[in-house]
Amino acid sequence: MKNVSVFSVVSLMIPCLSYAGMPKLQSTTLPLPVDKTMEQIDKQAIDYVVGIPVYQDQVDINQYYYVPKLKASTNADGVSATYLKNDVAVSSSSVIADLSIKVSNLTTEEYFNARKTVLDLENIINETIKRNPSDPNIQVYQNYLNKAIEKKTEIEKKASGFEQTLPKGILTSIYNNIATVFGNAGIHFPIYENENVTARHNRLNQKLVDLNSSNGGLITGNIYGGFSDSDLIKIKTYKSKYAPNIKISVIPLASLTFESLTELQYDSNGVKSQRAGIPIFSSLKGGGTLTGATFNFDLTTNGSVSFARSLSPFIPPISVKGVLQQNISPYNATLDCDFGPGLIIKNRSIINKQVAVFNDNTISNMIMNGPQSQSQCRITVHSGDSQAAMLAATQALESEIEKLKVQKTNLSLQDRNQYWQQMQQQQGLIQDRTAQNNGHQNVFQAYQQSGWSQSAVSAIAQRPNYYWQTNAQEMATLTGLKIHRDLVSNNSRSINISIPTNICFVWNVHVKAYRACNEGEQTTALPLTDATQAARQSQSCANVQDANTCGESRNTNAPTSPEGNILPDNL
Repeated sequence: MKNVSVFSVVSLMIPCLSYAGMPKLQSTTLPLPVDKTMEQIDKQAIDYVVGIPVYQDQVDINQYYYVPKLKASTNADGVSATYLKNDVAVSSSSVIADLSIKVSNLTTEEYFNARKTVLDLENIINETIKRNPSDPNIQVYQNYLNKAIEKKTEIEKKASGFEQTLPKGILTSIYNNIATVFGNAGIHFPIYENENVTARHNRLNQKLVDLNSSNGGLITGNIYGGFSDSDLIKIKTYKSKYAPNIKISVIPLASLTFESLTELQYDSNGVKSQRAGIPIFSSLKGGGTLTGATFNFDLTTNGSVSFARSLSPFIPPISVKGVLQQNISPYNATLDCDFGPGLIIKNRSIINKQVAVFNDNTISNMIMNGPQSQSQCRITVHSGDSQAAMLAATQALESEIEKLKVQKTNLSLQDRNQYWQQMQQQQGLIQDRTAQNNGHQNVFQAYQQSGWSQSAVSAIAQRPNYYWQTNAQEMATLTGLKIHRDLVSNNSRSINISIPTNICFVWNVHVKAYRACNEGEQTTALPLTDATQAARQSQSCANVQDANTCGESRNTNAPTSPEGNILPDNL
């Protein structure tokens, strides 16, 4: 299918519009009519339009900026992403991780998260004391730290208790194998007789964390933005029949770079209940524009273990960070937040009873933007541009929230569907049903008006925006947290904005490399973590510890499309 460049899209779809305003930071949906029934023949076009990430202008409510589809380029050899790996590190890491679970019933992610949460909170407390010994948040952080220490102790007891149930001969054999494999990777892991079980587990997991955090390889390639001819027809149908007053233009990014997202991780029981721990990428290099950009991602060994398994269609946990060249007027403002009863977020979903997720505009919605608004944060603009100050406040709040283990994440389609099903069920409880920054409310109303309520969730779940995720129990721990930030700027000339994207790759057994997904594969693509789990559980990798061996087996035995792309695995 023919793809058209982003600038061709603008000229074909609507007259080229000059950029006079500033987009909001959070993505939304193009507005749909709620006072008329849309025609059934147009439903496919409307479903597609709902899935396009757009940004509403700060001033002109009828102006929207769209993000064109970003897709990996394929070179003359049929390769979209060149993957190079550290074979020894990948092999050692995957084998030791499997052996470690056998002696502890604990994944490295579980250990890493428990330990890192404690260390991060200790650092936050120390930095806060240096800045202001009387800061009231110190006690809040301390309470949070106490809970984290309890969790870490609980995990260590779980591992020790499990190991003590194993026969001594089996235990000795497993630990000797672990020491040998560590040695292959150049890491010394001595076995001490009569060593405390907890101490040995901590030492083992710390060595494995060090290995998984080391250089594991790299993946490079190019991407470009654009729409297909059929995509353009759908957009033009929406514009001409249902939104003649809406102005749409490509988001005017001067340049773009990449940022890493997280994903929900599996625990030792195969349940997605863990926050992201050891990073997938050690660095994300590259850049360009929407018409073409290069990427050069350095992988940790943890990340390379996933790529080595020759994966079926997947979405890597990355997002694009774009730079808007815009003269931003000076402002002087303050941001004040009071999370008295804890981090309470209405529009959220609970996954597996443990992980709370909420969508990308939730942070800005925490900030009071009207006298009747009920929010946990308030911005006071002392002078200057209020819209620019609101942008700064949102970014400041994001940075504060991220310190407390609330992470940007890439959700699977199943998890996105679960989230939006709960949001649809909550619509009757929401009073402000016309808010411009809550586009999903408009979608639910418009689909209901047209008799499409049953498919509203599946349409909006296709949007590639990121989400936020954190531990559900820990949200209430932040009782009494207060945030105060002074926001001052003098004539800035640019602003960064996060751009959602679903760049899809699939392993091709003929070229033995990753290729860009076709449209059908894009719809079945999983997040990297899910695709990795599916590969590990596939028939080709049954009882295979080594990720390299798994990948080689899948390259020979996994079912493929006629083009040689590995077909989706079922979790």
